[in-house]
Amino acid sequence: MASFATEDESVADLFIQPDFWKSSMLLDSPTPIAKDFFDLSDTKKIEPTVNDALGVANDGYFKLPPDLNTGFSPEQQSAEPPANDDNEALSSPAPEPEVDPWLFQQATPKTANLKTWDSFDVPEAGLKSRGFITEAGTGAYDYFLASKENPCGVPSHDSYETLEPYSYSACLLAMSLGRDSVLFSWDSVKKAFQPSLSLTKVPGYSGESLIAMLPLCNSCGQAYRRLRLFIDRTYSSSASPPRIALANALDSLLLVIQDELGRRGLRTISILQLQSLVRPVYRLLSYFHRLVTKIKRSTSDADLVSLIYNEAQSAEMSEPVLRDTMGQILRIVSTPWTEFVGEWIGLKPEEGMRISKNGPGKGFVKVENSVWIDDQGFELEEPDYFLDLDNMPSFVPDDVAQAIFETGRNLRFLQENHPKHPMASTDIVGSANIPRLEWQYDWESITRVEQKALEYQRAVLELLQQTRADREDIDQHSRNDAMVEDNRLLQVFGKDEQDLQRTVLDSIANLDRPIAKKETWNQLSRIIREHLFDSQMKQESADAEFSPHSSLLPLLSFGPPVYAQARLINRECLRLLFSEHSLREHLGLQRAFQLLGNGMFSSRLANALFNPDMDTTERRSGVSRSGITMGLRLSSRDNWPPASSELRLALMGVLTESYQQESGADRRKPPSSTEHHDGLPGDLSFAIRDLSTEEMERCMDQGSLEALDFLRMSYKPPQALAPVITPASLLKYDRIFKLMLRVLRMLFVVDQLFRDTILRQSHWANLDDACIRFRVEAHHFVTNVARYFFDTGIDRPWHCFQTWLGKIEKGLQDSGLVQSSTIVSPRRLGEEHERTLDDIAQALLLRKRQQPILKLLEEIFTQILRFAKHSRLRTPSDHDSEEIRKLYKAFREKIEVFITVCRGLGEKAGSKNDKDNGGRSENPLAILVLLLDMSNYYTKR
Repeated sequence: MASFATEDESVADLFIQPDFWKSSMLLDSPTPIAKDFFDLSDTKKIEPTVNDALGVANDGYFKLPPDLNTGFSPEQQSAEPPANDDNEALSSPAPEPEVDPWLFQQATPKTANLKTWDSFDVPEAGLKSRGFITEAGTGAYDYFLASKENPCGVPSHDSYETLEPYSYSACLLAMSLGRDSVLFSWDSVKKAFQPSLSLTKVPGYSGESLIAMLPLCNSCGQAYRRLRLFIDRTYSSSASPPRIALANALDSLLLVIQDELGRRGLRTISILQLQSLVRPVYRLLSYFHRLVTKIKRSTSDADLVSLIYNEAQSAEMSEPVLRDTMGQILRIVSTPWTEFVGEWIGLKPEEGMRISKNGPGKGFVKVENSVWIDDQGFELEEPDYFLDLDNMPSFVPDDVAQAIFETGRNLRFLQENHPKHPMASTDIVGSANIPRLEWQYDWESITRVEQKALEYQRAVLELLQQTRADREDIDQHSRNDAMVEDNRLLQVFGKDEQDLQRTVLDSIANLDRPIAKKETWNQLSRIIREHLFDSQMKQESADAEFSPHSSLLPLLSFGPPVYAQARLINRECLRLLFSEHSLREHLGLQRAFQLLGNGMFSSRLANALFNPDMDTTERRSGVSRSGITMGLRLSSRDNWPPASSELRLALMGVLTESYQQESGADRRKPPSSTEHHDGLPGDLSFAIRDLSTEEMERCMDQGSLEALDFLRMSYKPPQALAPVITPASLLKYDRIFKLMLRVLRMLFVVDQLFRDTILRQSHWANLDDACIRFRVEAHHFVTNVARYFFDTGIDRPWHCFQTWLGKIEKGLQDSGLVQSSTIVSPRRLGEEHERTLDDIAQALLLRKRQQPILKLLEEIFTQILRFAKHSRLRTPSDHDSEEIRKLYKAFREKIEVFITVCRGLGEKAGSKNDKDNGGRSENPLAILVLLLDMSNYYTKR
């Protein structure tokens, strides 16, 4: 509290008002300061003058420090005249009177005045002003430049021709816009502007400063003219739509620059201001000139759009005007591509010629002939749609590109096979709020597109459900009133009154809908005006807003609409495949007959081919062949192979009766329109396989394992099921049927051997140990291999496939779709079908890398067939017994090798499964080894 006391008081007064205006003791510096410390003059000492009417305060806050006291007093200076009357405005005002801080006084605005160091030295001093030649006006500056001996060493400008500033500025502006003027003309040889006068200047500017400005305006005009030349050439040539769109964007860019720069440039008051306007325009034009140079090297529309995307990605971290302009140009150039994608997947009606298999392709969709080999060995061709990845922009992710192509192909499936389906017509396009395919650059727009895609999906689902409900009601009404004719109903072109009313209401709703505004060009113009010429917008856009990375933009912009449409179309295609085209019945047909899953068919086929008790189909004199109880009797005939008539007699009715007995197809046939009502689905029948010369020679031997390789199953899937049951899958079915027919023969052979032993039908009186062991071990080996093939190799993968189909079919019965639901297309269904056949082929040792094991298995089967041939001899000799012992020894050795190899492969695959899947999957070969050698019988001996 002692600090509040005054100098005359020795005791502090608690209630006294402190003196806040008292001068600080720090102003009394004990260190001496040089006399001329604050002397700012360069030639002579400027004597400050003080006005007589204003006295300098010697105490208080404005008291000068002792070292700064110049020794002048107001009395001494009052007699002297003012040093400079012109600087009275620069003199500091009189010190303000003390103001009581505790009183509320009306604040009066203070007059602004200049603050200098000299006024700080002497607050009331009037100082002499220093003059600059540039402040003396253009005349003084021009006189200074015209003098030959100026102190700055600038060359004389006597030879320069002085021009009017406004005219010179207008000529510079015209050159910046690529136009000819009085002072600058375009030289078509040098591709640059040439000045008409050599030495020119304007008042207030030196010749060197004006010459330094010419390259900027000249380069800006060159870039402008080159861009205009690119636009004119694009318009005059038969360019592609993306190039036309780019030319339109650049044309809009040049028009905005011409309008804004021309209007603002004429209002400039100096050439330097014009230079500040031209410089950002030149940076933008030069960038697009380099971009056009790169575009000339692109060979396709996909390359052009990809190049624009890469440039927009590179400009993401650059200045805002370039970033936003490239984003908008990318949107404009991509418009032809996005419109074609919308037409292909059904988001907008097709314009012009529609894409079909009979016409040329377009964009990333190409139409080519699909070549395959049919079941008879003939090479067939059929036009089909293929995805051309070379014409797909590089920024499109692979999964999105595949989804786009598959959705369009499935839509063509609906249009070809179900033209009355709502998704196949353009009615649904006009009745639903369809999201547009365009680039989105901020999170708000991306979220809005996702919500719009979900709303579109829900609207289409409701429309489809309503359409199916109306169709069921109409069908029920038609069945009830099929015999009733009502002539009173209004009929116009086959439509009743309700259909006409619905059509009129839909048309009215479509006409009431607002016309879609395309503001692409206006948006580009707005971006250029705001960023390039609006100073306030430049300051606001200095900090870029938070937006997703450019690498995520294709997926976030196009993913929601594409996947929503893919879910809808794939759902309808699968529903029609299951309900209208009997997909399950056709797949079950392959399982029953090509994979020998029908027990009745397998039994009847084995009897017709191998049973020696059946009547022979060979021609005999005086005997008529009925075909009811006839068979080929493979092991009991002399000539082989049989004639085609014998095959027809032996196999007559085997397929039809087996199919009808198991599935009741005579009462309920699959409702596919492509099948004959009097035949099996897909015209299923037996046929002759096309064989090479070497294979035909092996078929000639009826005792060989390849004796029945000529027999195959012929099946042609309906066109609607072609994506699921492909030619490649039919070839896999044929390979599996060929192997399983051999296994079926071996089962019959070992059963016959075992029956002969049990019933004592063989004429061998004394059976040696090798013969008995051979029969028992052959029966054990063949039956367990067949059990493994049927149960593990075929039934287990097929059961998994059927379970997966059941989940898909159950999902189609749900009323709605979720955004994250798995997109299962007919192509995906075909891939799963072929993967199942690959798993079966791997379990049956039919893969290419398993050929040595399969060959070893065929050698074991051949040893068994040789033993069966010897066992049918009625009077065996000692030589035959020795031959049987050799066969048994070779049979044992091959089985031991076979089991050893299978055990090694099983352990190797098992360790791999343990590492990859935690040991949850079981190796099929381990099951085969367990069936063949559970007690290590072949391992110990």
